[in-house]
Amino acid sequence: MIDSSLFRDMLLDLGGLEAILQITRTKTKAIMDRGIWAISHMVKKRPVPPFDRAKIAISALASIFQKETDPNVLSDIASILYNFPNEIQYIIDLGVVPALVNHLKYLLMIIILINF
Repeated sequence: MIDSSLFRDMLLDLGGLEAILQITRTKTKAIMDRGIWAISHMVKKRPVPPFDRAKIAISALASIFQKETDPNVLSDIASILYNFPNEIQYIIDLGVVPALVNHLKYLLMIIILINF
């Protein structure tokens, strides 16, 4: 079996993350959403990439997270932020914690409604 983290790391080495980040800056929401989805799957892959290689994406996506309302996009971004527990201070310093708490409240409400 081929290790896809090897290909992910090659893509990171070639500047693929930065190229996908450019997509998230588009005015077309559907394309931006696809870029965020692609980044989330790049960064969530086990083993996770070293933090210094993902840091540029985390910073940019934390900014998007604070303005975004689409629950699917929020979940994709949140999964990236949760993926680096040893870097929690960096995440806190980005100012994204209040938005993360609101997203978690929303998810909890959905769970409660589904089970009601």
